[in-house]
Amino acid sequence: MSNKILIVQLDDLITDRNLTGLIANQLMSEYQRPVLILNKIENEDGTITWEGSGRGYDKSRLKDFRGFLENNKYVMYAEGHANAFGIGIKDEDISAFIASTNSALDGFDFTPIYNVDFIYKSDELTPDEVIDIAGMKSLWGQGVEEAEIAVEGIKVHKDNIRILSPDKNPTLKIMLPNGINFMKFRSSEEEYELLHSDLGYVIINAVGTCKRSNWGIPQIFLTDYEIVGR
Repeated sequence: MSNKILIVQLDDLITDRNLTGLIANQLMSEYQRPVLILNKIENEDGTITWEGSGRGYDKSRLKDFRGFLENNKYVMYAEGHANAFGIGIKDEDISAFIASTNSALDGFDFTPIYNVDFIYKSDELTPDEVIDIAGMKSLWGQGVEEAEIAVEGIKVHKDNIRILSPDKNPTLKIMLPNGINFMKFRSSEEEYELLHSDLGYVIINAVGTCKRSNWGIPQIFLTDYEIVGR
């Protein structure tokens, strides 16, 4: 991807402004970088502007996307929260805006950064600990975010991977020998295949939240993971 910011310009279809934010959220999660969804607006005076929604990727080091854009001379307005806001740019300024943001973010690394509460080696995490952390759910609320953990060096054997509901809501399920299940929602057959290896396993590092299923099974709902060995 050549541009540092993902910009989607909707030339012919005016999307309901209530939906542009939802679209931006989906694309931001998929591509792990800031997103602008812009509708083409033909004004009464004959000018054209591009207006819509911006979503910042708050897991990167760019914590205030709106503030970053406010300092760009080609932006008409950027109003709202730090990473969820409305934005407008004149049609004649779009190319210059893209060039200026690429220049300002040259060399910027959007690799996600996660602030976790606990870090475990794969052989240190027990089912009881997952259940204990999951049991703290009554503590999560305003001002207290749900605990997130990192697990390093997980050996994932191909025989212990499943893809559930592949035709409707594909969910990746990784079953560890100690009884802990890792669950990744909005997965795909392609992601499932990527976790297979000629050696029969891959090594991953993972970040997620602890849950307890209705049947008492310790689960970790994956926020993200990376393959670090094959």
